[in-house]
Amino acid sequence: MANIILHLDNGDTITLTNKTDHEKLLDQYKNTLITKVEITIGDIKETIYETYSFDEDTLEVFDNLLYYDTIKEVATNLDDTHDLDCFNYYPFDEDFFKLFYENKPYEAARDTHFGKVNWNDKYVTFDGYHWLKTANEIPYEDEAQEILSYWIEEEFERR
Repeated sequence: MANIILHLDNGDTITLTNKTDHEKLLDQYKNTLITKVEITIGDIKETIYETYSFDEDTLEVFDNLLYYDTIKEVATNLDDTHDLDCFNYYPFDEDFFKLFYENKPYEAARDTHFGKVNWNDKYVTFDGYHWLKTANEIPYEDEAQEILSYWIEEEFERR
């Protein structure tokens, strides 16, 4: 479960839980803005420096984030990939080579030779030079800030 701390423009901080009483908070903090949000999900700790109105919709958006256990879960629940690198990984198997290198054995050999390939890894992507780069896990944590920002943005758009 995520941990979320809201920083308000009056200097107060609020730690959200799944038992947070929205009505009480809304009465106590009328005409207040959220100026910073600290989000901890698993081993990932990110700070979002955005200004949000302090209202029921905003509290519901952040409440929904409480139920995620990993940044991977948040990422895979995005509606759009937003050109995030973590969505450019593929299973490192024969199908990958058929998809990208069908009838191009020279390119496959070159991209593998100049890339960083561990044949035991589960995933593969292309690096900046278009060489292959493998990984045993998709590095969602490298883009945690962007994933969280996009997730929040998408949640607000749904309202």
